[in-house]
Amino acid sequence: MRKFISILLTFTVIVSMISSLSVVPLAKGEEPHLYQIGLIGVMPDDYIGSFALHTANTYESDFKSDLSFPMQGMVITPDGDIAVCDTSYGRVHILSKDLQNKLTFGELGVGDGKLQYPTDIAVDTDGNFYIADFFNNYWAKFDKTGNWILNAGTEGESDGQFNGPSGIAVDKEGNVYISDQLNHRIQVFDKNGNFKSILQTEVKDPGGMCVDKDGNLFVVDMRSCTVFKIDKSGKTLLKFGGMGSGDGQFVYPFDVSVDKEGNIYVIDRGLGKTKHAFVQKFDSGGKFLSKIGGNATKIPQQDGTFLTPGGFAVDGDGNIFVIDSGYFYSPGNPFGYPVGVRLTKFDS
Repeated sequence: MRKFISILLTFTVIVSMISSLSVVPLAKGEEPHLYQIGLIGVMPDDYIGSFALHTANTYESDFKSDLSFPMQGMVITPDGDIAVCDTSYGRVHILSKDLQNKLTFGELGVGDGKLQYPTDIAVDTDGNFYIADFFNNYWAKFDKTGNWILNAGTEGESDGQFNGPSGIAVDKEGNVYISDQLNHRIQVFDKNGNFKSILQTEVKDPGGMCVDKDGNLFVVDMRSCTVFKIDKSGKTLLKFGGMGSGDGQFVYPFDVSVDKEGNIYVIDRGLGKTKHAFVQKFDSGGKFLSKIGGNATKIPQQDGTFLTPGGFAVDGDGNIFVIDSGYFYSPGNPFGYPVGVRLTKFDS
């Protein structure tokens, strides 16, 4: 099933490029253009794509993926730029503060410098990027200019192997934490790709993660809809949340971020019978403070609303950037494409 999903991803990309794709570039100005060579479209570097399925409730005996779509991680670089995972085209976009595309790297595929479903991204103090690739079952490291450095991991259940790496974080000491989602564990590597340990935690279905200034790890348990704060030994220091659509609750959470004041932000993707497309803000003790966003009711979305927010990042000024992964459009077969993909900036 994992191989089938990977083939589905590649084929969906091809079909979406042939079709009239509604993925919009983040740069302001000219209307988007689709350049074609024969029948296959070639998307410009400033296009940010999003991979979507008709339903997120996909299940096979060896591959339960109901938590896995969409995951479209973002991170703020040491220079204040915004890095966004492009899950359709297997690449990463680096945007300036005014959302102009500065750099695009990676390509769709398997192997050196290639990505299939880059679900989350982290950055170290030197500006190197660490990317969790759910379908390729490895994490990749690139330097700040987009040059590939290494891949780490293979498919499996042994130490250093993965079944669906969905979240990634790196601390100041160079420890790389990976959410090994379908193996229900968190693994730790060094910055050179060497396996170090399995972190013993209460988290059962880890998703997006981040590290605070003190080196504590925050991770979303996607099935229990709970956010955990854990130390380097795996000990739980704080947990909050729960399933529901009330304040401080989640329906379909994926990622978490912490600002310089210690406030905690969690994105809820808005899927499921109960739509709940919000970023929620909590204080450092997990007390609910506010909701940002809301459920979109049409395309194009109303300003400040989302269809399926797949990822987000919070910069040093408290601005919040959210990528809306859009809505799956089906032309009458399973190989449709997302519409309504866009990035929204909220002030502090």
